[in-house]
Amino acid sequence: MWVDQTKRWNVHYKLPTDTCVTYSLCGVYGSCDIDSEPICECLEKFVPKYPQKWEKGDWTEGCVRRTPLDCNKEHVFLRYSGIKLPDTNHSRYNKMMTLDECRQVCSGNCSCTAHSSLDISNGDKGCLLCYGELIDIRKRSERGHDIYIKMDPSEQESEAGSTRKKAKILAVSFSLLMATILLILILLRYKRKKKKLSEDIELPLFPFSAITRATNNFSFNNKIGEGGFGPVYKVYRENLLEQ
Repeated sequence: MWVDQTKRWNVHYKLPTDTCVTYSLCGVYGSCDIDSEPICECLEKFVPKYPQKWEKGDWTEGCVRRTPLDCNKEHVFLRYSGIKLPDTNHSRYNKMMTLDECRQVCSGNCSCTAHSSLDISNGDKGCLLCYGELIDIRKRSERGHDIYIKMDPSEQESEAGSTRKKAKILAVSFSLLMATILLILILLRYKRKKKKLSEDIELPLFPFSAITRATNNFSFNNKIGEGGFGPVYKVYRENLLEQ
């Protein structure tokens, strides 16, 4: 409703309340997440088909594989977790197949682009085979499915390389942390030893009266020399200890 006083539209009700229920909002291989901004993003290892349109919020053309897939050559299946399964208008299912059997069937058919378990509530039973481009995908934090999408083998290698890189970074970080802790312990030990050594060799302090008595009131007879800081006298330890 238009409000003349504020010169603004006043929204009384909005449909749909969940924007992600809009069919094919993010296009093929695009995933909708109601908690994200923008709500549409390409699946991992996919890129916008038309980047400029995508950046402007026009997601209808969807996404394409980062590395094109040649079905007649070797391929792999990558797992995507926690999503609502795509539109099943172009899919088939078999309640008796295992997940491995499902993979083999999909692998042998160029039209098959992905496969998934039919029933995740019963130990990943059954097989769902998806044909053609995947559309109407959205993320689900709860009750999400795993879907295995056919990809070029290089994408699995890059994924393994990324995992190795992360492991290497963690190993280096751990080594640096341990080296830092060791260095701190060495410094603390050195500081303690230095402090103890200083305490061991520290010269004793005596009151002036004790020194006066020990040198017989700075008697000339007890004088043994003179330096830059003044006269030097014998100091009799017994007299000092008596004080």
